[in-house]
Amino acid sequence: MTSDKVNLIDFLTFLFRWRRFLTLFIVLIVIVTAIFSLIVPSRYTATSTLFPSQDQSLDMSSFISSKLAGLPGVAGFAASMGALPGEIYLTILRSRSMSEAVIDTFALRDVWKMSDAPIEDVIEKLYGRTKFQYDLRDGTVTIGVTCRDPKMASKIANFYANELDRRNQELKSQKATFEKPFISGRLEDSRQRMEILEDSMRSFQQRTGILDVEEQVKATIRTAAELEVLRLEAELELEIAREMMPADNPLVEELQRKVAGVRKQMRRLVDRHQQDAEDKLILSLNDASVHGATYLKLLRDITVQEFLYQFLVQQYEQARIAEVRRTPTMQAIDRAVPPTKRSWPKRGIMVVAAAVAAFVFAIAIALILDNYRAANAEPTHPQHKRLLALKDAVRRRKIR
Repeated sequence: MTSDKVNLIDFLTFLFRWRRFLTLFIVLIVIVTAIFSLIVPSRYTATSTLFPSQDQSLDMSSFISSKLAGLPGVAGFAASMGALPGEIYLTILRSRSMSEAVIDTFALRDVWKMSDAPIEDVIEKLYGRTKFQYDLRDGTVTIGVTCRDPKMASKIANFYANELDRRNQELKSQKATFEKPFISGRLEDSRQRMEILEDSMRSFQQRTGILDVEEQVKATIRTAAELEVLRLEAELELEIAREMMPADNPLVEELQRKVAGVRKQMRRLVDRHQQDAEDKLILSLNDASVHGATYLKLLRDITVQEFLYQFLVQQYEQARIAEVRRTPTMQAIDRAVPPTKRSWPKRGIMVVAAAVAAFVFAIAIALILDNYRAANAEPTHPQHKRLLALKDAVRRRKIR
């Protein structure tokens, strides 16, 4: 505790002893900085804010999303599909071709007096005067340009915005041009595949008589239940007739034929080969187990192929439209206007920072000078001998 107080007192004493030097040094640096901030040319920053136009093109994820949106339990999942990143806009803005277009359009080589400088140096300086930002939250693109001339700053920012829109249109048109032949080929393949599957389904239905497994199974079960009721009724009537009448009675024989006929119909439900031509709409129980899986597989493949075909048709039509469309892809929320308030220099910040830096630097110089004086004046100082040796070495070097 005592040591801390002594050190603080020593430091305050040191500051008091060097107060004139510290004050003069800090005031000098602050004055120089203030004069520099007044002399240095001001710079102005113009800002343009853009918002990408809503793209009506349909990709696979958004197409699936639209199909799934109506299904329970997957609407939330479907809504999160189809998101595309917007960093492509920053890539276009920072591209070399874009920078060269800005430099040539506004003759920046002459403005910056870099007529003979390599183009890479000019582009690097342009990068230092521009700032591009993409906001993931709202999808906006911000373009900031800093120049000495506020009008030029706004013109360059708006040029960036217009050129971004134009190049984005070109990229989409080129993309559609390249994609259209591919989509056309896939569309033809999908159409042929769907025709093959439809022919397979048609042949299967003609061969098996299965048109709709679910409905035909229901009809079969309903028919089987009705026949079972008829069989039980006929057998009950036959037993009663046998109890009351002789075996050769015509009524008993009629009931026996009725029971046999019902049993024959039930066997036809089990075995398709025993069905008559007019009974083909009633699905046999053997067919339900043997051919049902095949029918469902064909139905699934046809459904998937129709799904893909619809998507490819929409993609092809959109590619044809995008190939010739020249509608704006970027909406200007704020067009750049000539700024009236400078963005650099920040005179107040510069003066305060210079004062703090000068204070620290002045203390360092004062500590060095104070230590030098003490070592030079006091033979008992730990650094006295080293200081004398350093002086002797300097003298010998001067003599040489």
